[in-house]
Amino acid sequence: MIIIKKHYDPVRPIKLDKIKLMQVFVNIFRNAKDSVLASDNPEKSITVKKINAGKNKCKIEISDNGVGISAKNLKFIFIELMTSDKNSNNKNIINNK
Repeated sequence: MIIIKKHYDPVRPIKLDKIKLMQVFVNIFRNAKDSVLASDNPEKSITVKKINAGKNKCKIEISDNGVGISAKNLKFIFIELMTSDKNSNNKNIINNK
């Protein structure tokens, strides 16, 4: 079981592209879930914080207590469609050897 911890500041409505934001969140939460499930930590958790960052601004922080990203794979995290998931249909798989 994964515990979702939520900490939400009150924030005014903000104009944004809901579809793009949803795509980002889905990807982040999938990665967090995979990382947490791969961990030996008995208390598996993902924490979501919504922070008021001033007029018309909001900061979202998502963290987990999973296995993390290896140092050698950090350089790939902002490359679109890159994955280390061997079960992915994506052709841009990072070689983890």
